[in-house]
Amino acid sequence: MADSTDLDPFRQRIAEALPSANIPTLLLLLYQFTGQEYWLNPPFIPVKSRWDDNDSGGLAVELQTEIRDAALAAIMAWRQRANIAKPDLSAEELIRMLSTSEAEPIPPEYADMMIHKLRRYSGALPDPVCLPEGFRVLIIGAGMSGVAAAIRLRQLGISYIQIEMQDHTGGVWHSHHYPGCGVDTPGHLYS
Repeated sequence: MADSTDLDPFRQRIAEALPSANIPTLLLLLYQFTGQEYWLNPPFIPVKSRWDDNDSGGLAVELQTEIRDAALAAIMAWRQRANIAKPDLSAEELIRMLSTSEAEPIPPEYADMMIHKLRRYSGALPDPVCLPEGFRVLIIGAGMSGVAAAIRLRQLGISYIQIEMQDHTGGVWHSHHYPGCGVDTPGHLYS
């Protein structure tokens, strides 16, 4: 990864963030950005975790380092305008990716819903709306939904104000913890 002498602030921010990134998610990024099947095959297959987020994927530290280094290179290539190898995933590719990431089979019927969501939120701008002069929106909270609402409102050119009771983003999932609780839905699919 980048060292402290790196002068590119974007690269430095990404390099600083990658040690806390979820490894199974980085594998999906690498497959989509590079198109290389390599990232969805052994030795990079995550192991299933019981209830936690499984940020390491159960992979050895050396493999995690290789994944993070490759992710940094892929993100920087994208930043420098490299094409994403797989911008539109087929249903089969998406199910394979999610099954690999979650370390369990994902039902094929899940693909249609996810493809719809990916296309809808991949940067396509929503249709313009007509609102009365002076119209403004109040967004309460800066969790995932609040941030998503702010992004869409900005895209539409709608004035808004966002308030959050904490001193940073994250919402209820950031501020509340439920030790010992879990759900039967793989964490990254649920969120």
